[in-house]
Parts: sequence; structure tokens; C-alpha cells
Amino acid sequence: MSKGPGAKRGLVYELPEVETVRHDLERDLIGKRVKTVEAVSMKCLSRYQSSEALTEPPEKKPEKAGEALAEQSEKASEAPTEQSEALTEEPEKESEKASEALTEQLAKAKISSVKRVGLHLLIGLDSGSQIVVSLGSTGSLRRNAAKNPVLPGTEVVISFTQHGHQLRYVDPEGTGDLFVAAEDSLEAELPEIAKYGFDPMSEPISWTDFGRRLLARSVKLKRLLTDDTFVTGIRNIYADEILFEAGLRYDRISNTLSSQEIRRLHRSLVGTIHDAIKYRGASLPERQFCDPFGETGNYAGHLQVWGRHGALSSRSRAPIKRVRFGRTWTYYCDTQV
Repeated sequence: MSKGPGAKRGLVYELPEVETVRHDLERDLIGKRVKTVEAVSMKCLSRYQSSEALTEPPEKKPEKAGEALAEQSEKASEAPTEQSEALTEEPEKESEKASEALTEQLAKAKISSVKRVGLHLLIGLDSGSQIVVSLGSTGSLRRNAAKNPVLPGTEVVISFTQHGHQLRYVDPEGTGDLFVAAEDSLEAELPEIAKYGFDPMSEPISWTDFGRRLLARSVKLKRLLTDDTFVTGIRNIYADEILFEAGLRYDRISNTLSSQEIRRLHRSLVGTIHDAIKYRGASLPERQFCDPFGETGNYAGHLQVWGRHGALSSRSRAPIKRVRFGRTWTYYCDTQV
């Protein structure tokens, strides 16, 4: 998911960050009516990029050989200029077309809900459509007044009819995605959501149900926690924190856990996610996070192991270790079994 050169692989925003954004937008946006939509560039609008080929009128065949040579020479001299102009104009035309398409889809619609499915934000409209936003690893949704300066990396600006308010999608590296879909076509646009597992915030389950699902798998615990078909919205950072709090190693096989360990893991998962949301997510040097009002999350100071290689563990006072697991670093303490 992380496409930008400045974004570390795997460090996408996780459930606590996306839920923080959802909660803030729900309080602020519901009831506002869309006026216009402006697409500044096409980085996050890949679904709106035109696939139609440009059509040109048929060429007139020269009547004589001399005319043919003259025409070829003229075309050769004009080609670099025409290509340069086309390359300059094409992105602008694409963004203009996207702006028109989005405005046509959204104009006069009133925002009726703000929901979250996994790491996707769904901004519901009274027209029956919804704005689907995935923040990736560098995206953010910002609430602004129209008079506020536009931040570098601003990709989409949604203006409302009330008091010059705007919602801006900012994504310097273009790792996110934004599009409009009808409510009944969401699974067609995002087929992966049909296979999502439970959501620890919106659909919590008991520790016994959690245990039955966990024991049905034979997978290393960190891989299981970061698998959306088991539990949605958890990635590298919070998986390490959950496993540390539960006292379980990242490479422990899921169906070897005792009842007591299952109960601990369930309690750790729910508690860690709720605490991270309470502190409004984690903003890190490797992955900056800001809420819709430009404030950074405060959970980074509460991380126990992630990113703290060599620091002393709060549990054993021995140095925290790290190991390559898949394509990313995993952080853990020797007390985890």
C-alpha cells in the first residue's frame, strides 16, 4: 500500500488513526451540503483517469512525392513541440474532467453519515452515494475555511455551501485513494471487504468466540493479527504492542495457545486499540499523523516496544529486540513466549 519513497513499507495508518478521523468528521460534517469539488491532481483519483484514446481526423494523402517529403519534414519539426504541449496539458485536462465528474456526483448532496469499514472511510450522502477514502500511509482529511492556505500535496478540495467550509484531502506521496460509489456497489468496488473478519471497535466479540476463531487457524500470531480476514485494521505497529501486552511472541503458532493465553490476547487486543483511540492515534517520525484539525496523535509516547530497539523493556529491564519478519521489523521482549 505504501507507494511513496518517503513512506516506510507497511506503515499505513491503522484502525486507531482512521477511527479518530471518522469520529471527528462525524461530529463536524453531518448536515453539510456539497457545493463544488476540485481535483488538484490525479494521484489519489486513479479510478477517474480517462482510458479513452484521443481521436484525430484522418490524414490527407499528399498528391505528389515532393509534397510527401515536405509534409514529413514539417511534421518532424513540429512533433517535439506538440508532444511537449500534450504532456503539459494532459494532466490538467484529466484533473478538470475529474473535478467535473466529482462535482456532478456530489453537488447539492448532504452528508448524512461517516462510517468506517476496516481502514476505509465512508462518507454517506443523502443521494444514496458515498465518498470512499483510504488514507494509505501519507493521506489526511483536513477541515479548513476557504481562506486558509492550501497545504502542499492537497489533492481534492470539497467545498460546502455553509460559511465557506471545506474538506481537503492531502496526500503528498499519493498513497491513498478517493472515489464515489453507490451504497449498493461498495463490494463491487472493494471486493476484499466481503472477507473481512471482526472489527474490535464496531463489532467486538467475546473472548470465547475469539478463541474459537483463533484455534481454527495454524498461523504465526503476528501474521494472524495483521490479516484482515481474521481481524480488521491492525498492522505492524499495533500488532507488536498487542503481542507485548499479552506476553506472546510474534512467531507463536495460533492454535498452540492455552485458554489463559487466549483470554490475555483478547484483552490486550481490545485494550490496546481502545487506548490508542483515546490518545488519538500515533504520530511517528516514520509516519506522521494529523487529525482533521491538524493536531497530531499522542499515542507514540505510550508505545511499549515498537520502534524502541535497544531501549529497556518496562517488563524485564532487558533491551528490546527486533527481528525481520516478512518485509518489516518486528519488536519484542524476551519475556514474550
